[in-house]
Amino acid sequence: LHVSLNFHRAPGYTVAKPAEKTSLWSDEKTQDICAMHWAEFARRYRGIPSSQLSFNLFNEPNAVNAEVYAQVVNKIVTAIGKQDSERLIICDGIKWGTQPVAELVPLKVAMSTHCYKPMNVTHYNASWVASKDYTQPTWPIAVAFGTLYAPGKSGLQQASFEPMVIEGKFNEPTALRLHVDKVSNNATLLVQADGQTIWEKAFVCGPGDGEWKESQHLPEWDTYQCVYDRDYVVNIPAHSSKVTVAVTKGDWLRISQIGIATSGKPEHIQDLRNDWDKPTGHLTYQPQAGKPIFVTSKFEDRDWLKDQTMTDWLAFQKQHQVGIMVGEFGVYNQTPHDVALAWMKDCLSNWKEANWGWALWEFRGSFGILDSGRSDVEYEDFHGHKLDRKMLELLQQY
Repeated sequence: LHVSLNFHRAPGYTVAKPAEKTSLWSDEKTQDICAMHWAEFARRYRGIPSSQLSFNLFNEPNAVNAEVYAQVVNKIVTAIGKQDSERLIICDGIKWGTQPVAELVPLKVAMSTHCYKPMNVTHYNASWVASKDYTQPTWPIAVAFGTLYAPGKSGLQQASFEPMVIEGKFNEPTALRLHVDKVSNNATLLVQADGQTIWEKAFVCGPGDGEWKESQHLPEWDTYQCVYDRDYVVNIPAHSSKVTVAVTKGDWLRISQIGIATSGKPEHIQDLRNDWDKPTGHLTYQPQAGKPIFVTSKFEDRDWLKDQTMTDWLAFQKQHQVGIMVGEFGVYNQTPHDVALAWMKDCLSNWKEANWGWALWEFRGSFGILDSGRSDVEYEDFHGHKLDRKMLELLQQY
């Protein structure tokens, strides 16, 4: 067992609320007090080898630049060294532990990153983050785009004019929900099933009140753009296999989400991204257990995680020969259990490949293996606590 001692609320700094009354980054007296605490820890635990105990100075430093952060760390490392020159010291990266800090390299400390990306998977329905717009997460995440353009609009790649295509076995009447987010000037939206028109609507923007929630005049183009933020439901006939959604005339229209539901069954939701000049492409709808509901040509998956959360750190490690670990990762208890485990497995696989150590947030609580309060887990009694055996066994594999 290795213990990494961390100041989650250090004198002068915490990522939590309420904030400290003084600033560790600017107040010299606060820095001295913090250094005194760490020196006392070093004295108290002197003689315990670093293989069993390390010091992780601060949790998720933010709103501090690298130079100031390194100056404060240097003061504390010096205080620790006077009591125990052999102690392993670990420092989180800045920007909540996501960015490595070259200024720390001369101090001979190891570094820690935190991984909670993407937040809609790890913090679904968490009250302390802006999660109200998160849809129920899946993993891996199918990536699709939702801006549709009228034929002839200038400055776009040819593929961007292709309709959105949704293929699947719609064996019974099915409701297709289109959440229209924004329309520029005017756009006629056409939905077809197997080549037959099943719905068509002209969206025409203008001033004042209307079907939209907000209207904005753009004088540089002398046109209006309107935020509709509304659902429109189209009925797909039974035995259809291919649905297309296109803007046939006008300017452009953005769909931010689609939902597919059959009678008496939960709706399946796919968020659509609003990147400009990105082809909407093909989505395959396959509501089968154990598989992604929507399949596209691009996913956020294990490779995406490596690119988004590890690339900079791996390059930093190679350049500076600095030890790296993942000081925190985990999934809040509102994310479906199978999704949480799938995301965790991809993270752990990447870190094993990189030979990085890791620490789960948390052992006991809403992210942990004990007493996590999930509604979709069959817990096992463990000395009066509720044990998530599947999560434990996943962690034990790595």
